[in-house]
Amino acid sequence: MKTICIIQPYVFPYLPYFQLAGAVDEFWVFDDVQYIRRGWMNRNYILNNGQRQLFTLPISKGHQGDLILDKKLPENFASSIEGLKKNLSNAYARAPYLEIIQAIFDALAAKQWHYFLDFSEMTLGEIFRQLGIETAIQRTSKLLIPDNIHGANRIIEVCRRVGANRYVNPIGGVSLYNHDVFAAKGLQLNFLEGILAPYPQHGVREFEPGLSILDLIAWTDPADYAFQLRNFKLR
Repeated sequence: MKTICIIQPYVFPYLPYFQLAGAVDEFWVFDDVQYIRRGWMNRNYILNNGQRQLFTLPISKGHQGDLILDKKLPENFASSIEGLKKNLSNAYARAPYLEIIQAIFDALAAKQWHYFLDFSEMTLGEIFRQLGIETAIQRTSKLLIPDNIHGANRIIEVCRRVGANRYVNPIGGVSLYNHDVFAAKGLQLNFLEGILAPYPQHGVREFEPGLSILDLIAWTDPADYAFQLRNFKLR
């Protein structure tokens, strides 16, 4: 059985995104759909002085109907990478694995970036390598699916074109997709519900869940990655 996921690209999202990547045979970036302004693709939360702190990386304004693959980055984007690295270095100064995060940002800073998709794909690739996820990252745009195929039909068409038998979606999409609709097309549909198991965090009375994967990497022994990645339920 060939299992895939199809998901929009996010920059340093939270753990269940990577649990999903580790649970499938192919990871398809949904890049040929409309970019959602004020969404979460370019932002997330870290922990700073025991408090949740939002970080946001800039994306050029463009046009309302821009596809994700069209979104450009501002000319001074390199300074944004450096600024976020500096913020993380301060926020996680006491974290035992800060140097891993710094190395990731050094790799990102070594390149010139023009498109959000390219940058987000490299951030995902760097995190995949760190977590030991071997699933290849591919883009749905290369499948050239017609623009008039939308919603669940578009997901089903991707599955058909790549020969998938099972599709796994984050639990947040449980109201969007119907098991019977997928079954009628010969596809098994599952939803992944991530379990956010506590790990050591400095300066908090209670574990703060649901932060960027950068928080987990800063505090977690790499030997514990496998447990965190497998800690989910499929529905």
